[in-house]
Order: sequence, then C-alpha cells, then structure tokens
Amino acid sequence: MNNTPAIQLNDVSKKYDDFTLDSLSITLEKGLAYALIGPNGSGKSTIFRILNGLLQPHTGSIKIAGLSFQQDDYFIKNKIGYVPENPIDHGRVRASEVINFISRLYPRWDRKLCRDLLAQCEVKTDKPFNQMSKGMKKKLSLVLALSIRPEILLLDEPMDGLDFFSQKFFTEQIHHFLQQEGTSVLMATHRVEDIRRISDVLLLLNKGRFLGEYEKDQLLDNWKTLWIEQLPANPQKVAGVVKWEEGSPHRLVSKDQHKTVKDLTTSGIHITRTTPLELDEILQTILIQDGNPTHKSA
Repeated sequence: MNNTPAIQLNDVSKKYDDFTLDSLSITLEKGLAYALIGPNGSGKSTIFRILNGLLQPHTGSIKIAGLSFQQDDYFIKNKIGYVPENPIDHGRVRASEVINFISRLYPRWDRKLCRDLLAQCEVKTDKPFNQMSKGMKKKLSLVLALSIRPEILLLDEPMDGLDFFSQKFFTEQIHHFLQQEGTSVLMATHRVEDIRRISDVLLLLNKGRFLGEYEKDQLLDNWKTLWIEQLPANPQKVAGVVKWEEGSPHRLVSKDQHKTVKDLTTSGIHITRTTPLELDEILQTILIQDGNPTHKSA
C-alpha cells in the first residue's frame, strides 16, 4: 500500500508587502477531507494558488502525491480537481465547448460520469457560459473537477451560490469520492455547515500563521459548556477552561471537559449541567482568542 501523503508542505512561506504566510508545515493524508479555516486575509487563497502551481513560495518545499512541481508539473495537474471560489469566466463559449476542451486535458476524464452529473444537477450545456447563473457556473465547475476523477480535490467555497438541493447532491458526491475512490479533499469555506458535513480534520490559520490541526469529531467531543453555581476563585487556572462568563448560573467553556470536571469536582464545585458547544464558537475561540482564557462579566 502506498502511504505517500496527498499533500506535504514543509516550512512554506510567502511574503507580500502587507502579508506573510509564515513557515507553514502540514501533511494531508490520503482519503481524508481537510477544511482550511480562518478569517479573511489568513492566507487560504495564497495556499490554494501555491498548490495549483500558480505561485512560487519564497521558502520551503511542496510535494503533491510525492511529486514536485519542478520535475512533475504535468503529472501533478492531472491529479488535481480544482473548484475556485469564482468560476473562470469563459465568456460567450457554450458550456458544452468548455467541457469538450477540458476533457482533452485529462487522461482520466470520465465521459459517462460527466454526462450523469450534468443530468442529475440539471446543467444546460447548450447555454453560453456568460448567460449562466452563479449557481449553474458553480455546478459546472464541480462537475468538471469530479469528472477528471481526481486524486486530490481543492475546493474554494464549493457550495457558495448553490441551492439546498444542489448542496446536498454535491456533498454526497464528495463523500462518494472520499469513501469509494480514496480521493483527498482540501476545502476552504466560511460555511460551518460545510465544515460539519464534509471535513474530517480542521486546519486553522490566522493572519498567515498556522494555529494547528484538529480532528473535527474530537473538538466536538472535548469542547463543552459547563454551568456552575459557584465560580472558582481563579477560573483561568481550572484545567481546560478557555472562557468564562459570570451569571446565574456561571458559564465555563472548556476545551477538555474531562480535565475541567475533575478539577471542579476536586474543588467541591457542583456542575449543574453540561451542554454541547457549537462548532462556530469553538473555532472563534481558537482563532480569535487563540485559546487564551477570557472573562466576560454579567
């Protein structure tokens, strides 16, 4: 079995006048879906451009399926299906002509799959590209990316502009590629529902700095809200606590509920209830507050 990572970045950096992507080192394993998460200006677009060979980093090395752009640019591009946030403008060219052109570039192009996907998501290929709606353009981009049967899918806001039914359809298609084809996925999105539905691992960025890699299910299992009647003298010293709010009852946010419960129990503090924490609050705490304990008075 080939255990070569799908994507490997080692100490990759890129500097602009007002932005620096700082020494990024990440490894993306085959068959998993990764979500690249961070506020606007974090470096997500820069990373996608580097992975597509459109930007050269100032430092570091990049491997795609064990290959480097310097020696294997053609082979790398045949392995990647890319869906940009804003589809490439093909002007007055008909969608059928776009499909015909793209199909000739990829040796693994699957005509039947393309035909079936187009029919199922109701894309009219006889229409000029510039007369298609935003949603239709995004559907076409997704169909093109999937029809090359990629080893790696790079998805930039893949569900933006799609209606509910199309979101469900393409989410199911992505899951099929993950589970049946062993495709690896790297997705950038601001939509928490897409992160929940598609991703296995979250890669968090803030202002060009990598904050860490988190398994989504572990985050949801470990991060909890604990409600207590008596506030500890030093809440910031309670194991796992990253945020607390005074009230009646008081609210503690923990990134490790088991350690927090143990500390509170040892101190004789009764927990009245424990509730799940929404994924968006977990991400905001890590990204904006960077995990440092914070306090909010009632």
